[in-house]
Amino acid sequence: MEVKSGKSVCYGVTDVLDIKIIKTDVSEVVCRCVNDGEIEVIRYQNARDAVAKELEELYIKAKAEIGEKDAGIFKAHVLMLYDEVYNDSIENKIREQKINAEYAVESAKNELVRMFDAIDDELIKARSLDIKDISTRIINMLIPDGTGQCDVDKPVIIAAYELTPSMMLRMNKENMRGLVMQSGTANSHAAILARSMGIPTLINVKIDEEWDGKNGVVDAINGRLYIEPDNETKDMLADIKNCMINEMQVCKEQESKSAVTKDGRIMNIYANISNRQEADAALANGAEGIGLFRTEFLYIEREGYPTEEEQFEVYKYIADRLGEKKVVIRTFDIGADKPAGCFGLSKEINPALGLRGIRLALERKEVFKTQLRAILRAAIYGNLAVMFPMVTSKNEVQEAKRILYEAECELKAKGIPYADVKVGVMIETPAAVIMSDELAKLVDFFSIGTNDLAQYTLAADRQNERLTEYDAHHPAVLRMIEIAAKSAHEAGIKISVCGELASDEAMVEMFLRMGIDEISVSPIMIPSIRKAVRSI
Repeated sequence: MEVKSGKSVCYGVTDVLDIKIIKTDVSEVVCRCVNDGEIEVIRYQNARDAVAKELEELYIKAKAEIGEKDAGIFKAHVLMLYDEVYNDSIENKIREQKINAEYAVESAKNELVRMFDAIDDELIKARSLDIKDISTRIINMLIPDGTGQCDVDKPVIIAAYELTPSMMLRMNKENMRGLVMQSGTANSHAAILARSMGIPTLINVKIDEEWDGKNGVVDAINGRLYIEPDNETKDMLADIKNCMINEMQVCKEQESKSAVTKDGRIMNIYANISNRQEADAALANGAEGIGLFRTEFLYIEREGYPTEEEQFEVYKYIADRLGEKKVVIRTFDIGADKPAGCFGLSKEINPALGLRGIRLALERKEVFKTQLRAILRAAIYGNLAVMFPMVTSKNEVQEAKRILYEAECELKAKGIPYADVKVGVMIETPAAVIMSDELAKLVDFFSIGTNDLAQYTLAADRQNERLTEYDAHHPAVLRMIEIAAKSAHEAGIKISVCGELASDEAMVEMFLRMGIDEISVSPIMIPSIRKAVRSI
């Protein structure tokens, strides 16, 4: 038996399975002199564009399998493909050195990777994997016999020097039961995908190609890989896995129980969703309702705006599925890190501070009103509420409510059935917190988006991976939450938390002390948050 230590980035224990070594190096790239550099530049650009198309297809596939947030990895890779520095480096090498396209890509890749790897920052080092990924895909497009074959036809543990997100997504998810990588970081995109897929994963394990075909077990709880484990070790690992399964079962058993503390305080647990499938997952995990339905997916990846009828069908489906349970529909929060081509937005220097959320809705009033009419029509099939994002002032809320009233009048005039809906706002800017006592008089509920609230309170771009320590646990952000909760209760309305901070089990007791009425999290987190409430 051989035992290797590593760092766990997605917890769990696999069964005893065959280990499959995946070789991720591209075929040897040979340098050739060329007479016409422009022809090679065109070869490169065509290969790059073909890779971009593949990545767009991977994005659609990933969005369906693991959700829009983590699928964004592939969107990011498309942007990197067209990065000016990256492209200029490759095209200049072709033109100035008169070399073939694939060798120019390989050379540029090596230079950038060396530069990233020399920086003593884990997040920056992780970006070198992204450069390798897109460069390898371009080279494989230019050299059809390149590697990248990573199909698996039975349940196995995948072991590789490194894995790219695109390689992972091409594999059969059902057969990829465990991952072991020699390189990578906890913040690498491969690690992020592994966590989304729930695959026990270790990194920083020195890979030996002799393991290929041997039995192994990944213990990603204690950070161990066992190769050809003996019977005693198999029994020990089986006990660890059973304990983990029992813990999960305890969480599942909480589904039928209310989230009530030992001294009788109630905390309602809702789900954040982005599509119909996630609504089903919310119900499967015992959600008491939908605290945040992100509607951006209806607008993203479209050439034109979604019609009223298209939106109505989606909202009606979710209303039907949830029945009497509350469903809070956030109106489109397009802009900043959620662009949508159908809006034709111009490039902004500071998009997070620009035309987004309610600001964009109030500029595109007819598009906004179309969405509101669809929500009002679907409301007769369930318990729907509407929520406005990125609010900073009373005027914005009053104008949004005026447009909602116009939508009601138009439906009434045409004899189209509709139902009234409660109205809420997202508290995700310092301005909204400071004005929360006034805003609370205009609406029926608050929902705190901790991701953006932290970004704007701390002046820290949440897309900047070098600023990860500036998060929603900061005392200033927690004070903001407390202020908003106080304003809500003084006005007699409820307040929820729906950002990433809501998924932190350690924060549950503090939320209760602050007076937070509801927590809204991803469907998979509902059982563990409910258990956390019941343990207090």
